[in-house]
Amino acid sequence: MTNLVLTFIFSLFAFMSFSQDMVVDDTSIVQAMNDPVRSDLFKGTLESPNLNVLFRGVNNYIISSVENSDGRPIRLYGSGCSISLKPGSSDQYIVRPGRSDSAIIALAIKSEERTIPVRRKVYRVVSLPDPDLHWGKARSGRSLDTKSRTLSAGYTKGIVLDASFSVVSWIMNYNGESMSGEGNDLSSADSLIKDIESGSTLTIDAMVKGPDGIARPLSGVWMID
Repeated sequence: MTNLVLTFIFSLFAFMSFSQDMVVDDTSIVQAMNDPVRSDLFKGTLESPNLNVLFRGVNNYIISSVENSDGRPIRLYGSGCSISLKPGSSDQYIVRPGRSDSAIIALAIKSEERTIPVRRKVYRVVSLPDPDLHWGKARSGRSLDTKSRTLSAGYTKGIVLDASFSVVSWIMNYNGESMSGEGNDLSSADSLIKDIESGSTLTIDAMVKGPDGIARPLSGVWMID
């Protein structure tokens, strides 16, 4: 009875996920998700720069390989996520998770008779972390000169994500005065920027929109050279 329930559940998951094939065989998905993993015969790897975490709203990249596959095709199947082969690649896959808090990826070998699971891995699914504000090339918390008029948001070293953010609006605060604008151009605050003295600090409160469609309020502070 338990096996029938699991099969039914993973069959439902099949409608929320797909492998790199254009047409997915439901039987192969059920076998990849339910059959015993044959790690005694095959050694499979699933490598990701973000370890066991998948981020919503962006492409997550996973590299897979199987030793001693004897030329049989390698397949990835997902529960709670979609999977597609990265264009131009033979071993790198694009994974996009759904709304659930976890996803399962099954690495398998496809033979004529059946799908042989080689490895299954559970990934935690989380929202994108907040990026940092940048004035020109200077990240919030750093010193800068005021020649640049471009405000942007993005990740620094340590976070490997294919994610771009757009600045929706901003408010610049300095010495009790405030000026605001839309987009990433700070030029409308020229009169305030020109009055900034060397060694002083200013702050910017911005609304930033990410590839996941979420608008995030961010704050940044800079010391002026």
